[in-house]
Amino acid sequence: MHLRVRTLSPSVSHMPATQTADHNGSAIRDFRILRGKSCAELAAQVGIHEQTLRNLELYDSVTRPDKPKACAVVVLERIAIALDIRVGSITRTPAVTDEAKEAA
Repeated sequence: MHLRVRTLSPSVSHMPATQTADHNGSAIRDFRILRGKSCAELAAQVGIHEQTLRNLELYDSVTRPDKPKACAVVVLERIAIALDIRVGSITRTPAVTDEAKEAA
């Protein structure tokens, strides 16, 4: 068996800008429970790994103010659609592109 190995360039200049937002993990969890969905069910609907969803629910800027983690807006939008809520219900700040962060 012959395997192809592909080397990726370390440059990130070719990567598209990702819009991120400060999410509200407890709100995601509360809405998920209110809708009667398990982590596994919601993660499958959203198209993310179950552990990723668990991390989103547990670690946000309130629970980890020293190392806040932003979430891709597209993921938050998919979560909101799956839970039949507005994206603003599970975010703490407006979306910010990576380019805007670098410019600041």
